[in-house]
Amino acid sequence: MKRSILLTIALFGCALSATAIEPIGHVVYLSGDPHAVRSARPLWLGIGLGMPVHHMDFFHTATDELIEIETIDAAGVLAAIRVQPESVLYLAIAELQPVQEIRLLSGSVTVAMRDPRPDAVLSVVTERVTVDSAGAEYDVTVAVDGSVLVTVRRGTARVTHRDGRRLFADAERAVEARPDGVFRTAPMQADRGERFRAVWLNQVDARLRVDPGPVYRRVAEAYRAVAERFHESYRELLSRRDILDRWMETDRQARDPLASADRQGASAERALIAELLEPAETDLRELEALWYRIWYLARLSSAGVGPDIQVAPRLTANEFFTERAAEARVMEDQMHTVRSVIRLLAQRAEIRTE
Repeated sequence: MKRSILLTIALFGCALSATAIEPIGHVVYLSGDPHAVRSARPLWLGIGLGMPVHHMDFFHTATDELIEIETIDAAGVLAAIRVQPESVLYLAIAELQPVQEIRLLSGSVTVAMRDPRPDAVLSVVTERVTVDSAGAEYDVTVAVDGSVLVTVRRGTARVTHRDGRRLFADAERAVEARPDGVFRTAPMQADRGERFRAVWLNQVDARLRVDPGPVYRRVAEAYRAVAERFHESYRELLSRRDILDRWMETDRQARDPLASADRQGASAERALIAELLEPAETDLRELEALWYRIWYLARLSSAGVGPDIQVAPRLTANEFFTERAAEARVMEDQMHTVRSVIRLLAQRAEIRTE
């Protein structure tokens, strides 16, 4: 009897393991040659139609690039996700996770819910608001100054501000959230969401070109504060590189992350990494949206949009952005590494001692 119970536990563990590492969706449409990162490494062979998509996969599209992804049952929610041109996001989606999220860092994403369950929710999380809905199709756009616009093609989307305020968007009502605290609905014509969004983006760019100073200073000050914390929490996380290297090697070889014979030791490792990861993940959430905003502002600054304003003591905007360009590769690698550890930890979510 005891042997039968142990066999059942072992088989159940294998089933959980397979769920933890299987894809959460596939690429169903592709335009151009977008950039993708998985497990802190670029997908050097590129993205192709039918490519499996996994928890924490990262995508970056250029001006003429677009990706459409459809999730499957293993994701825990069924939806079509369209990564629009000039956008940066990653998919924090896994069946065993308490919430399913698209982390939109820059640009636009379209979400079309196709899950018949009324409790099936996929959230789009930005620096300023979280957007979710059951059964709707909607667009979320993050502008260069940090403003967010939500427009709906069908259904209703709930928009929750980070300060707790809540509004609803539908086919005739958009929602806007701005860095100055403005959080409001705006009337629009049904089926004119794309035109409404284009006009809105032009207005944001026009405001920025007229007076870039406040935006440049706000981004520079916020970045300098959080980057220092992130570097420290990242160093703490990497202090247990011995464990992380083993986890990464298991992932590279596509081995079962729950197959350790030493269940107690594996559980202790997971608890240790979870403790070290928490501050690094918190700092990452603050840093990542600022980081991709900096690159657009850097292009404007180098193009001579506005004066070379002071963004810090003895530091002009051009000098600030030049420094960021020098550290770009290192900073991006570190952010991708933290995202990879989040994925590796999620794969081990069912480790328990016997």
